[in-house]
Amino acid sequence: DVAAVDASRRAAVRAKAGSLVASVIGDEGAGSLLSWAREQGYASGVSASAAGDSSAGQRVDIAFELTSKGLAFWPDLVAATVGYVAMLRDRGFPRHRADELERLADLAWDYSEPGRADDVATGLASTLQEVGWDDSSEDQQRVLALFRRRGAGGGPPP
Repeated sequence: DVAAVDASRRAAVRAKAGSLVASVIGDEGAGSLLSWAREQGYASGVSASAAGDSSAGQRVDIAFELTSKGLAFWPDLVAATVGYVAMLRDRGFPRHRADELERLADLAWDYSEPGRADDVATGLASTLQEVGWDDSSEDQQRVLALFRRRGAGGGPPP
């Protein structure tokens, strides 16, 4: 069913976007939201994660480990977080962050437990329905790369 494939594709894109947003917001390096919050004395840590949400499609949760000063100035931290997200929207996401998530997905696939044969077959069939197949080596590589990025089937076949 084409509608189901399109819905699946949209959900995968939203999930990847949410992971990318969470990865950038949760960064602890120089120039990050957390580095600013530490300089202000507002927070000692941050965590961000993406999750599916039936009401909105995708949700990013952000949690700061506030200092006592941060408890008093939490509105400033909220404003900075909203501003940081707006900056990411306007400037775009750092390409290296997307590349890093891609490499992590490949590592997770390469070192995961082998998937059950029926799960692997179902995942491959689903991917084939979405992207098509003309028996070329390029198609094979494209389908397998998409399949691996999704983590479909829980790892390489046994």
